[in-house]
Amino acid sequence: MDMFYYDLEAFGNELRDIRKSLRLTQKDIADQAFINIDTLRRIENGKVVPK
Repeated sequence: MDMFYYDLEAFGNELRDIRKSLRLTQKDIADQAFINIDTLRRIENGKVVPK
């Protein structure tokens, strides 16, 4: 069985940096991606694997 390692914290940080560079709020992104703002917050904090 192959195991993959995802650096969720680095991914979340990059996602946050991109969002901020575009001057978008978490609510803006959550609304556009049709996800709950709490889900986006957990992604940006490296707590969940985005699907």
